[in-house]
Amino acid sequence: MLSLGADRVIDYTRQDFLATGERYNLILDAIGKMISGHPQGDFRNSLAPGGEYVSVEMERKDRPEDLAFLGELLAAGKLRTVIDRVYPLEELAEAHRYVEGGHKKGNVVITVAHHRKP
Repeated sequence: MLSLGADRVIDYTRQDFLATGERYNLILDAIGKMISGHPQGDFRNSLAPGGEYVSVEMERKDRPEDLAFLGELLAAGKLRTVIDRVYPLEELAEAHRYVEGGHKKGNVVITVAHHRKP
């Protein structure tokens, strides 16, 4: 996360950051689980004014201006993707088990081979 631009990263398995009383501009739940045994609603008290809690499990509607902004960041080289592992389609079940294990460090990519007809 630091290499992606975060100012500070807290390992929720080692520190109950909600108990510190600190306020954060962004709390990112990159795994989609309740962190430190707290329900997601507990995060509101740890957000700075205007701060945001984001979880990979949240449903959000993409707005055209958000997608345009992401495109600008990509074009400027300020945003990069992190690919943890790549699996062929034939190993989809194994890829799914890996993701469900909750230890992935980035995206998991499934490749599909294209076979041309003779």
